[in-house]
Amino acid sequence: MIAPVTLRFRYTEADYRRAVRAHFERRLHLRLDAAVALAGLGGALALVGLEVEPVWVWGALAAVSVVLLALVVSALTWVPGTWWRAQPKLRAEYLVTFAEDGIAFRAGSIDSRLGWDHYDRLVSDGAQHFLYYGSAFTVVPRSAFPCAADEERFLALAQSHVAPRSA
Repeated sequence: MIAPVTLRFRYTEADYRRAVRAHFERRLHLRLDAAVALAGLGGALALVGLEVEPVWVWGALAAVSVVLLALVVSALTWVPGTWWRAQPKLRAEYLVTFAEDGIAFRAGSIDSRLGWDHYDRLVSDGAQHFLYYGSAFTVVPRSAFPCAADEERFLALAQSHVAPRSA
Protein backbone atom coordinates (compact mmCIF):
# COMPACT_ATOMS: atom_id res chain seq x y z
CA MET A 1 0.00 0.00 0.00
CA ILE A 2 1.29 3.44 -0.96
CA ALA A 3 1.11 6.18 1.68
CA PRO A 4 -1.12 9.16 0.82
CA VAL A 5 0.39 12.35 -0.57
CA THR A 6 -1.02 15.68 0.62
CA LEU A 7 -0.17 18.87 -1.25
CA ARG A 8 -0.96 22.46 -0.30
CA PHE A 9 -0.35 24.94 -3.12
CA ARG A 10 -1.61 27.87 -5.14
CA TYR A 11 -1.46 27.96 -8.90
CA THR A 12 0.45 30.93 -10.18
CA GLU A 13 -0.71 32.57 -13.37
CA ALA A 14 2.57 31.48 -14.98
CA ASP A 15 1.99 27.84 -13.87
CA TYR A 16 -1.53 27.84 -15.24
CA ARG A 17 -0.59 29.51 -18.53
CA ARG A 18 2.23 26.99 -19.01
CA ALA A 19 -0.17 24.11 -18.32
CA VAL A 20 -2.81 25.36 -20.76
CA ARG A 21 -0.19 25.94 -23.47
CA ALA A 22 1.21 22.43 -22.94
CA HIS A 23 -2.30 21.00 -23.08
CA PHE A 24 -3.09 22.87 -26.32
CA GLU A 25 0.22 21.90 -27.92
CA ARG A 26 -0.46 18.26 -27.13
CA ARG A 27 -4.14 18.21 -28.10
CA LEU A 28 -4.43 20.72 -30.94
CA HIS A 29 -1.26 20.13 -32.96
CA LEU A 30 -0.43 23.84 -32.93
CA ARG A 31 3.04 23.40 -34.43
CA LEU A 32 1.57 21.69 -37.47
CA ASP A 33 -1.10 24.39 -37.73
CA ALA A 34 1.54 27.13 -37.53
CA ALA A 35 3.65 25.39 -40.19
CA VAL A 36 0.63 25.06 -42.49
CA ALA A 37 -0.26 28.73 -41.95
CA LEU A 38 3.29 29.87 -42.71
CA ALA A 39 3.42 27.63 -45.78
CA GLY A 40 0.11 29.12 -46.92
CA LEU A 41 1.48 32.64 -46.51
CA GLY A 42 4.60 31.64 -48.42
CA GLY A 43 2.43 30.17 -51.16
CA ALA A 44 0.35 33.35 -51.34
CA LEU A 45 3.53 35.44 -51.67
CA ALA A 46 4.78 33.13 -54.41
CA LEU A 47 1.48 33.50 -56.29
CA VAL A 48 1.75 37.28 -55.98
CA GLY A 49 5.31 37.13 -57.33
CA LEU A 50 4.17 34.99 -60.23
CA GLU A 51 1.34 37.47 -60.87
CA VAL A 52 -1.26 34.73 -60.76
CA GLU A 53 -4.74 35.78 -61.81
CA PRO A 54 -7.40 35.97 -60.51
CA VAL A 55 -6.21 37.92 -57.49
CA TRP A 56 -8.78 36.33 -55.18
CA VAL A 57 -6.88 33.01 -55.33
CA TRP A 58 -3.78 34.27 -53.54
CA GLY A 59 -5.89 36.69 -51.47
CA ALA A 60 -8.03 33.86 -50.14
CA LEU A 61 -4.97 31.72 -49.41
CA ALA A 62 -3.34 34.61 -47.55
CA ALA A 63 -6.52 35.37 -45.58
CA VAL A 64 -7.06 31.76 -44.49
CA SER A 65 -3.40 31.48 -43.51
CA VAL A 66 -3.51 34.68 -41.44
CA VAL A 67 -6.67 33.51 -39.64
CA LEU A 68 -5.09 30.12 -38.87
CA LEU A 69 -1.92 31.77 -37.61
CA ALA A 70 -3.99 34.15 -35.45
CA LEU A 71 -5.81 31.18 -33.92
CA VAL A 72 -2.51 29.50 -33.07
CA VAL A 73 -1.09 32.66 -31.50
CA SER A 74 -4.34 33.21 -29.60
CA ALA A 75 -4.28 29.66 -28.20
CA LEU A 76 -0.75 30.19 -26.91
CA THR A 77 -1.12 33.73 -25.57
CA TRP A 78 -4.61 35.13 -25.10
CA VAL A 79 -6.68 32.04 -24.20
CA PRO A 80 -4.59 30.85 -21.20
CA GLY A 81 -4.78 34.28 -19.57
CA THR A 82 -8.50 34.55 -20.29
CA TRP A 83 -9.13 31.17 -18.68
CA TRP A 84 -7.04 32.21 -15.66
CA ARG A 85 -9.04 35.42 -15.18
CA ALA A 86 -12.41 33.69 -15.74
CA GLN A 87 -11.94 31.06 -13.01
CA PRO A 88 -11.50 32.55 -9.52
CA LYS A 89 -11.10 29.05 -8.05
CA LEU A 90 -7.69 28.88 -9.74
CA ARG A 91 -6.39 31.59 -7.40
CA ALA A 92 -7.54 29.79 -4.23
CA GLU A 93 -5.24 27.72 -2.07
CA TYR A 94 -5.55 24.03 -2.94
CA LEU A 95 -5.33 21.21 -0.43
CA VAL A 96 -5.22 17.94 -2.34
CA THR A 97 -4.70 14.45 -0.93
CA PHE A 98 -3.94 11.56 -3.28
CA ALA A 99 -4.60 8.19 -1.64
CA GLU A 100 -5.31 4.60 -2.66
CA ASP A 101 -9.05 5.12 -2.26
CA GLY A 102 -9.25 8.38 -4.24
CA ILE A 103 -8.45 12.06 -4.34
CA ALA A 104 -9.71 14.72 -1.92
CA PHE A 105 -9.79 18.35 -3.18
CA ARG A 106 -10.31 21.51 -1.22
CA ALA A 107 -10.08 24.92 -2.88
CA GLY A 108 -12.12 27.93 -1.86
CA SER A 109 -15.74 26.77 -1.66
CA ILE A 110 -14.94 23.42 -3.32
CA ASP A 111 -14.70 20.36 -1.09
CA SER A 112 -14.92 17.17 -3.11
CA ARG A 113 -13.73 13.62 -3.29
CA LEU A 114 -13.09 11.80 -6.56
CA GLY A 115 -12.35 8.19 -7.33
CA TRP A 116 -9.33 7.45 -9.48
CA ASP A 117 -11.73 6.07 -12.11
CA HIS A 118 -12.78 9.69 -12.80
CA TYR A 119 -9.48 10.03 -14.69
CA ASP A 120 -8.58 8.15 -17.84
CA ARG A 121 -4.92 9.05 -18.31
CA LEU A 122 -1.85 10.59 -16.74
CA VAL A 123 0.50 12.78 -18.78
CA SER A 124 3.65 14.27 -17.31
CA ASP A 125 6.16 16.77 -18.62
CA GLY A 126 9.02 18.71 -17.08
CA ALA A 127 6.81 21.23 -15.27
CA GLN A 128 3.57 19.46 -14.35
CA HIS A 129 1.48 16.31 -14.23
CA PHE A 130 -1.90 16.23 -15.98
CA LEU A 131 -4.71 13.96 -14.86
CA TYR A 132 -7.12 13.88 -17.80
CA TYR A 133 -10.83 13.12 -17.76
CA GLY A 134 -11.97 13.21 -21.37
CA SER A 135 -10.55 16.39 -22.87
CA ALA A 136 -10.52 18.26 -19.52
CA PHE A 137 -7.72 18.02 -17.01
CA THR A 138 -6.50 18.59 -13.49
CA VAL A 139 -2.95 19.91 -13.41
CA VAL A 140 -0.55 19.22 -10.56
CA PRO A 141 2.50 21.48 -10.77
CA ARG A 142 5.73 19.67 -10.01
CA SER A 143 6.66 22.68 -7.85
CA ALA A 144 3.81 21.70 -5.46
CA PHE A 145 5.72 18.66 -4.21
CA PRO A 146 7.78 19.50 -1.14
CA CYS A 147 10.21 16.66 -1.88
CA ALA A 148 11.05 14.11 -4.55
CA ALA A 149 9.72 11.25 -2.40
CA ASP A 150 6.22 12.80 -2.37
CA GLU A 151 6.28 13.17 -6.15
CA GLU A 152 7.41 9.55 -6.53
CA ARG A 153 4.56 8.38 -4.28
CA PHE A 154 2.06 10.50 -6.25
CA LEU A 155 3.31 8.97 -9.51
CA ALA A 156 3.13 5.46 -8.05
CA LEU A 157 -0.46 6.07 -6.93
CA ALA A 158 -1.49 7.65 -10.23
CA GLN A 159 0.20 4.99 -12.35
CA SER A 160 -1.41 2.20 -10.36
CA HIS A 161 -4.88 3.65 -11.05
CA VAL A 162 -4.59 5.64 -14.31
CA ALA A 163 -2.96 4.81 -17.65
CA PRO A 164 0.33 6.78 -17.91
CA ARG A 165 1.54 8.66 -20.99
CA SER A 166 4.64 10.78 -21.50
CA ALA A 167 4.29 14.26 -22.96
